[in-house]
Amino acid sequence: EEDAWCGHILFRHSTDEAEILTVYVKEEWRQQGLGHTLLETAIGRLKLLGVKEAFLDVRTSNLPARKLYENVGATYISTRPDYYAATATHPKEDAVVYKLML
Repeated sequence: EEDAWCGHILFRHSTDEAEILTVYVKEEWRQQGLGHTLLETAIGRLKLLGVKEAFLDVRTSNLPARKLYENVGATYISTRPDYYAATATHPKEDAVVYKLML
């Protein structure tokens, strides 16, 4: 169906390292475990590709995403000051950087 799309995940990898670029779930599908499923599926694929560690960053204020990443075992490694530029819906903000050992 045209409206069946509910979210996506995007990552890139090189040899044994990856970066998770985007995890997005449409608002009406949130809080149903879809983000977790997308992330776990990507982790499984990255493992099959021989990836040993993955990195991702998120706005400091994005607590649901931070909780999701921490729930799959990602650990905080650093903060990037003023990483995200201000937009119409978000202020200028730091990025929290996570590392996930696969």
